[in-house]
Amino acid sequence: MQSFLNGASGKSTGLSGASEEGLGAPPRTCQRARSRPPEGAFGPLWTPPGSAIDLPDGPLKLVGQHRRAYLLLNVVFYGLVALGTVYSLANPLLQRELTQAIVQGFQAPPLSFAKDAYASGNVPAAALVTFLVNTLLGSLTSITIPSLLIPFAGIAIGIYRALFWGLALAPTSPELARAMLPHSLTLILEGQGYVLAMFGAYLLWASAIAGARRGLSGFLRGYRSGLSANITIYLGVVIVLGVAAVYEAFEVIYLVAR
Repeated sequence: MQSFLNGASGKSTGLSGASEEGLGAPPRTCQRARSRPPEGAFGPLWTPPGSAIDLPDGPLKLVGQHRRAYLLLNVVFYGLVALGTVYSLANPLLQRELTQAIVQGFQAPPLSFAKDAYASGNVPAAALVTFLVNTLLGSLTSITIPSLLIPFAGIAIGIYRALFWGLALAPTSPELARAMLPHSLTLILEGQGYVLAMFGAYLLWASAIAGARRGLSGFLRGYRSGLSANITIYLGVVIVLGVAAVYEAFEVIYLVAR
Protein backbone atom coordinates (compact mmCIF):
# COMPACT_ATOMS: atom_id res chain seq x y z
CA MET A 1 0.00 0.00 0.00
CA GLN A 2 2.75 2.46 0.93
CA SER A 3 4.73 1.70 -2.23
CA PHE A 4 1.61 2.44 -4.28
CA LEU A 5 1.46 5.94 -2.80
CA ASN A 6 5.01 6.58 -3.96
CA GLY A 7 4.13 5.46 -7.48
CA ALA A 8 0.90 7.45 -7.54
CA SER A 9 2.50 10.59 -6.14
CA GLY A 10 5.24 10.35 -8.76
CA LYS A 11 2.56 10.39 -11.41
CA SER A 12 0.05 12.85 -10.02
CA THR A 13 1.05 14.34 -6.71
CA GLY A 14 -15.56 -34.83 23.01
CA LEU A 15 -16.41 -35.61 25.72
CA SER A 16 -13.16 -36.98 27.09
CA GLY A 17 -14.66 -40.38 27.88
CA ALA A 18 -14.39 -40.15 31.67
CA SER A 19 -15.46 -43.34 33.53
CA GLU A 20 -18.87 -43.42 35.18
CA GLU A 21 -17.83 -45.03 38.46
CA GLY A 22 -19.91 -44.87 41.58
CA LEU A 23 -23.55 -44.06 42.07
CA GLY A 24 -25.66 -41.51 40.29
CA ALA A 25 -23.67 -40.93 37.10
CA PRO A 26 -25.03 -37.77 35.42
CA PRO A 27 -27.39 -38.28 32.48
CA ARG A 28 -25.85 -38.19 28.99
CA THR A 29 -27.87 -35.12 28.03
CA CYS A 30 -26.48 -33.23 31.00
CA GLN A 31 -22.94 -34.11 29.97
CA ARG A 32 -23.58 -32.79 26.47
CA ALA A 33 -24.92 -29.53 27.81
CA ARG A 34 -21.86 -29.04 29.96
CA SER A 35 -19.49 -29.72 27.07
CA ARG A 36 -21.06 -27.08 24.80
CA PRO A 37 -18.53 -24.31 24.05
CA PRO A 38 -19.35 -20.84 25.37
CA GLU A 39 -21.25 -18.55 23.05
CA GLY A 40 -19.72 -15.28 21.85
CA ALA A 41 -20.66 -12.50 19.48
CA PHE A 42 -19.57 -14.68 16.54
CA GLY A 43 -21.26 -17.90 17.72
CA PRO A 44 -19.30 -20.52 19.70
CA LEU A 45 -16.08 -18.94 20.92
CA TRP A 46 -14.08 -22.06 20.17
CA THR A 47 -14.93 -25.14 18.12
CA PRO A 48 -12.65 -28.09 18.93
CA PRO A 49 -10.65 -29.18 15.89
CA GLY A 50 -12.39 -31.86 13.84
CA SER A 51 -15.92 -31.03 15.01
CA ALA A 52 -17.04 -28.96 12.03
CA ILE A 53 -16.20 -29.17 8.33
CA ASP A 54 -14.28 -32.25 7.18
CA LEU A 55 -11.27 -30.62 5.55
CA PRO A 56 -7.55 -31.37 5.82
CA ASP A 57 -5.87 -29.65 8.75
CA GLY A 58 -4.90 -26.15 7.71
CA PRO A 59 -6.15 -22.59 7.39
CA LEU A 60 -9.23 -23.54 5.34
CA LYS A 61 -10.40 -25.94 8.02
CA LEU A 62 -10.12 -23.28 10.72
CA VAL A 63 -11.96 -20.77 8.54
CA GLY A 64 -14.71 -23.34 8.03
CA GLN A 65 -15.00 -24.06 11.74
CA HIS A 66 -15.24 -20.36 12.61
CA ARG A 67 -16.70 -18.95 9.42
CA ARG A 68 -19.00 -16.47 11.17
CA ALA A 69 -16.07 -14.84 12.95
CA TYR A 70 -14.04 -14.83 9.73
CA LEU A 71 -16.86 -13.30 7.70
CA LEU A 72 -17.54 -10.65 10.33
CA LEU A 73 -13.88 -9.62 10.38
CA ASN A 74 -14.01 -9.26 6.59
CA VAL A 75 -17.14 -7.10 6.77
CA VAL A 76 -15.58 -4.89 9.45
CA PHE A 77 -12.22 -4.52 7.69
CA TYR A 78 -13.42 -3.75 4.17
CA GLY A 79 -16.38 -1.79 5.50
CA LEU A 80 -14.03 0.55 7.34
CA VAL A 81 -11.93 0.96 4.20
CA ALA A 82 -15.09 2.09 2.43
CA LEU A 83 -16.07 4.35 5.34
CA GLY A 84 -12.65 6.02 5.37
CA THR A 85 -12.85 6.49 1.61
CA VAL A 86 -16.20 8.28 1.89
CA TYR A 87 -14.90 10.53 4.65
CA SER A 88 -11.74 11.39 2.71
CA LEU A 89 -13.75 12.25 -0.38
CA ALA A 90 -15.65 14.76 1.74
CA ASN A 91 -12.45 16.05 3.43
CA PRO A 92 -9.58 15.75 0.90
CA LEU A 93 -7.28 17.97 2.96
CA LEU A 94 -6.88 15.14 5.49
CA GLN A 95 -5.71 12.80 2.75
CA ARG A 96 -3.02 15.23 1.60
CA GLU A 97 -1.66 15.44 5.16
CA LEU A 98 -1.63 11.64 5.49
CA THR A 99 0.10 11.23 2.13
CA GLN A 100 2.86 13.64 3.15
CA ALA A 101 3.43 11.68 6.36
CA ILE A 102 3.60 8.39 4.44
CA VAL A 103 6.08 9.74 1.90
CA GLN A 104 8.29 11.02 4.73
CA GLY A 105 8.18 7.55 6.30
CA PHE A 106 9.75 6.11 3.16
CA GLN A 107 12.89 8.18 3.66
CA ALA A 108 14.20 5.90 6.43
CA PRO A 109 14.71 2.11 6.66
CA PRO A 110 13.08 -0.31 6.35
CA LEU A 111 10.54 1.44 4.11
CA SER A 112 13.31 3.18 2.16
CA PHE A 113 14.37 -0.27 0.91
CA ALA A 114 10.92 -0.70 -0.62
CA LYS A 115 11.12 2.74 -2.23
CA ASP A 116 14.50 1.92 -3.79
CA ALA A 117 13.30 -1.48 -5.03
CA TYR A 118 10.32 0.07 -6.81
CA ALA A 119 12.44 2.90 -8.21
CA SER A 120 14.79 0.32 -9.77
CA GLY A 121 11.95 -1.17 -11.79
CA ASN A 122 12.99 -4.67 -10.71
CA VAL A 123 9.72 -6.56 -10.16
CA PRO A 124 11.18 -9.60 -8.31
CA ALA A 125 13.16 -7.35 -5.94
CA ALA A 126 10.16 -5.10 -5.33
CA ALA A 127 7.92 -8.12 -4.73
CA LEU A 128 10.39 -9.64 -2.25
CA VAL A 129 10.79 -6.43 -0.26
CA THR A 130 7.02 -5.87 -0.27
CA PHE A 131 6.41 -9.42 0.96
CA LEU A 132 8.95 -9.09 3.78
CA VAL A 133 7.62 -5.69 4.90
CA ASN A 134 3.98 -6.80 4.81
CA THR A 135 4.61 -10.17 6.47
CA LEU A 136 7.16 -9.24 9.13
CA LEU A 137 6.06 -5.69 9.91
CA GLY A 138 2.49 -5.40 8.69
CA SER A 139 1.32 -8.77 9.99
CA LEU A 140 3.66 -10.44 12.49
CA THR A 141 4.98 -7.41 14.38
CA SER A 142 1.88 -5.22 14.19
CA ILE A 143 -0.95 -7.75 14.58
CA THR A 144 0.23 -11.11 15.88
CA ILE A 145 2.89 -10.31 18.47
CA PRO A 146 0.80 -7.68 20.35
CA SER A 147 -2.05 -10.22 20.45
CA LEU A 148 0.10 -12.75 22.28
CA LEU A 149 -0.04 -10.57 25.41
CA ILE A 150 -3.06 -8.29 24.97
CA PRO A 151 -6.35 -10.05 24.13
CA PHE A 152 -7.54 -9.24 20.61
CA ALA A 153 -5.04 -6.36 20.25
CA GLY A 154 -4.32 -7.38 16.67
CA ILE A 155 -7.96 -6.95 15.75
CA ALA A 156 -7.93 -3.37 17.03
CA ILE A 157 -4.74 -2.62 15.09
CA GLY A 158 -6.21 -4.14 11.94
CA ILE A 159 -9.34 -2.00 12.32
CA TYR A 160 -7.17 1.11 12.58
CA ARG A 161 -5.24 0.09 9.47
CA ALA A 162 -8.42 -0.43 7.45
CA LEU A 163 -9.69 3.04 8.33
CA PHE A 164 -6.27 4.54 7.53
CA TRP A 165 -6.26 2.86 4.11
CA GLY A 166 -9.64 4.33 3.26
CA LEU A 167 -8.55 7.81 4.31
CA ALA A 168 -5.21 7.68 2.49
CA LEU A 169 -6.26 5.98 -0.75
CA ALA A 170 -9.61 7.56 -1.55
CA PRO A 171 -9.78 8.61 -5.24
CA THR A 172 -9.89 12.33 -4.52
CA SER A 173 -8.38 13.31 -7.89
CA PRO A 174 -8.76 12.01 -11.46
CA GLU A 175 -5.15 10.76 -11.43
CA LEU A 176 -5.59 8.85 -8.19
CA ALA A 177 -8.93 7.47 -9.39
CA ARG A 178 -7.23 6.00 -12.49
CA ALA A 179 -4.40 4.60 -10.39
CA MET A 180 -6.85 2.96 -7.99
CA LEU A 181 -8.43 0.90 -10.76
CA PRO A 182 -5.55 -1.64 -10.86
CA HIS A 183 -4.56 -1.01 -7.24
CA SER A 184 -7.94 -2.05 -5.85
CA LEU A 185 -6.98 -5.70 -6.31
CA THR A 186 -3.84 -5.07 -4.25
CA LEU A 187 -5.98 -3.70 -1.43
CA ILE A 188 -8.26 -6.72 -1.55
CA LEU A 189 -5.41 -9.25 -1.52
CA GLU A 190 -3.19 -7.50 1.01
CA GLY A 191 -6.20 -6.71 3.18
CA GLN A 192 -7.14 -10.38 3.15
CA GLY A 193 -3.71 -11.26 4.50
CA TYR A 194 -4.25 -8.88 7.40
CA VAL A 195 -7.79 -10.17 7.97
CA LEU A 196 -6.35 -13.67 8.31
CA ALA A 197 -3.79 -12.39 10.82
CA MET A 198 -6.64 -10.74 12.76
CA PHE A 199 -8.54 -14.01 12.56
CA GLY A 200 -5.56 -15.78 14.11
CA ALA A 201 -5.62 -13.30 17.00
CA TYR A 202 -9.31 -14.09 17.47
CA LEU A 203 -8.67 -17.84 17.52
CA LEU A 204 -5.93 -17.47 20.11
CA TRP A 205 -8.03 -15.69 22.70
CA ALA A 206 -11.33 -17.38 21.88
CA SER A 207 -9.67 -20.68 22.72
CA ALA A 208 -8.06 -19.28 25.88
CA ILE A 209 -11.34 -17.77 27.10
CA ALA A 210 -13.21 -21.01 26.47
CA GLY A 211 -10.59 -22.93 28.45
CA ALA A 212 -10.62 -20.41 31.32
CA ARG A 213 -14.02 -21.74 32.40
CA ARG A 214 -12.13 -24.76 33.75
CA GLY A 215 -9.63 -22.72 35.72
CA LEU A 216 -6.02 -21.75 35.17
CA SER A 217 -4.97 -25.11 33.75
CA GLY A 218 -7.86 -24.96 31.28
CA PHE A 219 -6.87 -21.42 30.30
CA LEU A 220 -3.28 -22.50 29.62
CA ARG A 221 -4.42 -25.48 27.55
CA GLY A 222 -6.79 -23.24 25.63
CA TYR A 223 -4.06 -20.68 25.04
CA ARG A 224 -1.72 -23.34 23.66
CA SER A 225 -4.46 -24.67 21.42
CA GLY A 226 -5.25 -21.16 20.17
CA LEU A 227 -1.57 -20.45 19.59
CA SER A 228 -1.32 -23.61 17.50
CA ALA A 229 -4.32 -22.45 15.46
CA ASN A 230 -2.71 -19.04 15.03
CA ILE A 231 0.45 -20.65 13.67
CA THR A 232 -1.64 -22.74 11.29
CA ILE A 233 -3.43 -19.64 10.01
CA TYR A 234 -0.06 -18.11 9.13
CA LEU A 235 0.29 -20.48 6.21
CA GLY A 236 -2.68 -18.67 4.67
CA VAL A 237 -1.26 -15.27 5.65
CA VAL A 238 2.05 -16.02 3.94
CA ILE A 239 0.42 -17.34 0.76
CA VAL A 240 -2.01 -14.43 0.40
CA LEU A 241 0.60 -11.76 1.14
CA GLY A 242 3.00 -13.46 -1.28
CA VAL A 243 0.46 -13.27 -4.10
CA ALA A 244 -0.38 -9.68 -3.16
CA ALA A 245 3.30 -8.68 -3.20
CA VAL A 246 3.89 -10.08 -6.69
CA TYR A 247 0.82 -8.36 -8.09
CA GLU A 248 1.58 -5.06 -6.33
CA ALA A 249 5.14 -4.98 -7.65
CA PHE A 250 3.95 -5.58 -11.21
CA GLU A 251 1.04 -3.16 -10.87
CA VAL A 252 2.99 -0.25 -9.37
CA ILE A 253 5.98 -0.56 -11.73
CA TYR A 254 4.14 -1.25 -14.99
CA LEU A 255 0.68 0.24 -14.51
CA VAL A 256 0.68 3.02 -11.91
CA ALA A 257 4.10 4.61 -12.37
CA ARG A 258 3.82 4.91 -16.16
